[in-house]
Formats: sequence, C-alpha cells, structure tokens
Amino acid sequence: MIQRIQTVYLLIITILGILTLCLPVFGIHSPSIELNGIYMFDLWAKLPLEIGAWVIFLPIVALLIPILSSITIFLFKNRQLQTKLAITSLLFIVLFYILIACFVIMGYFELSLIFPEGSGDYSIDLKTGAFCLVIGMVINILSILAIQRDEKLVRSLDRIR
Repeated sequence: MIQRIQTVYLLIITILGILTLCLPVFGIHSPSIELNGIYMFDLWAKLPLEIGAWVIFLPIVALLIPILSSITIFLFKNRQLQTKLAITSLLFIVLFYILIACFVIMGYFELSLIFPEGSGDYSIDLKTGAFCLVIGMVINILSILAIQRDEKLVRSLDRIR
C-alpha cells in the first residue's frame, strides 16, 4: 500500500488538509474590528451571524477534505472507487476555494453594512491556511492520474494471463 505513489500523494493531501484546519485562514482589519488570525473553526465564534449562514459550510468542507483523502488511501484494492473518491476530494477542494472567494467578496460588503462607521476601511487578508490546498489540488490531480495509470497496468496484466 505505501509503495504506491498515489498513497503518498493522498497522504500529502491529508496533511495539507489538516494544516488548513490548524493554520489561520483569514484576517480582518478595520477601524472597529481587529481579527488578525481567524482559524477555520473560529469563523463561527468570531464573526457576526449577519455575515451569512453560508460561512458554516466552509469549515465543514475543509474538514471533509482530509477525511475523504485518508479514507481513499485505504481503498487501494478497489481502484475505481478510489478514483471516484479522489475526484470527489478534488471537487471539495474547488468548492472550498469557491466558498473562500464568496467570503472575501460578500464578507467585505456585509461587514461594511454591519459596521457603517468605518465604511471603506475594511480589508480581508488571506493567511497561509487558505493557500495550503492549492498545492493539494495539484497533488490530487497527480494522485488521480497515478490511480488511473495503476488501473491500466492491472488491466494489461490481466489480458496477458
């Protein structure tokens, strides 16, 4: 199991997903708010509920990525299912970045409505936790290609027998 390159790729994706959960993802700076490091699960506690209920989905999607990648590692005997789960993990990573883009775009406008006294002085910074899964996206594509290459090799060996 560990000698296969896709296992190493999936393990790296799992580690990067855990780093996304452990490192700060956002920073919000304004005259009335100073939240320098917002971690993934701090979104619920530190941000007002008026920003949007869709913020709840960002930590859930971020948690599903390492869980799904770690489950995919142990499905090495069923390569079709392993490929489907790796593609699902890639889709979750894309959804994660779509939700981050929505947070940055919509969160800026919602914060200016909630705290109108400093309107225009808000900035939302992306921290290191937001960029861990960019590398994970590339590695996930490499793992999908490695799984498909392994399946192709097994099928060619079945034809020889």
